[in-house]
Amino acid sequence: MPHVFARLKRRARSAMTATDPGILDAYCMLPPGPQQVLDLFRGEWSSAMPAGSGLQTLPGTAALFEDDRVTWAIAQAGGVRGRRILEIGPLEGGHSCMLERAGAAEVLAVEANTRSYLKCLCVKEVFGLRAVRFVLGDCMAFMEQDRGGWDMVFASGVLYHMQDPMGFLTHLPKLAPRGISEM
Repeated sequence: MPHVFARLKRRARSAMTATDPGILDAYCMLPPGPQQVLDLFRGEWSSAMPAGSGLQTLPGTAALFEDDRVTWAIAQAGGVRGRRILEIGPLEGGHSCMLERAGAAEVLAVEANTRSYLKCLCVKEVFGLRAVRFVLGDCMAFMEQDRGGWDMVFASGVLYHMQDPMGFLTHLPKLAPRGISEM
């Protein structure tokens, strides 16, 4: 049996070339800090970090941490202080951050895109989000099994990704009969 492992190890070693050292050889040689976390996805960001944060994301042009549409939705809902919010499609966590900062007691954010999910986790760490929990998975599968009881469902930029947008919209009132926002 040891010869099998030795052969696998040799194959794995030969597959790794000098130009592709593998994930185990990816190190950050700078002092720890939030910019290093965001730089894990350098060149892949849609969101610009909040003004005054001193953080940069590339290309990062969308002001999703300071989005007037979210401010408007919060005002239309009569505020979110103390509320439980189900967020569908958090992208990179900017809206989630805004919901927490507006006083939401809980934000459960469901993201299906694996790279976006990992960016959300970076944002959670960088900004110290405590009321937000990001989960990875399909929102329709989640919605079909969830019991509801949310104060609000917040979804922004998700309908065009849906195979069945009407099915999605039909589920929303079952999850949060008193407040729904789709932007």
